[in-house]
Amino acid sequence: MKIIKKILIAIVVIIAIPLIAALFVPKTYTVSVSETISKPKQVVFDYVRILDN
Repeated sequence: MKIIKKILIAIVVIIAIPLIAALFVPKTYTVSVSETISKPKQVVFDYVRILDN
């Protein structure tokens, strides 16, 4: 019976750790990506304009 009790306590602790950590994580975040293209605007526009590319 002691072994089962220890296993259940371990499972509860394993489940509780992420839930407690979630309390301290920011609710929102922002991801931004930028890319520099070293081609003239017209070349890039002509490439993007065609949906198959």
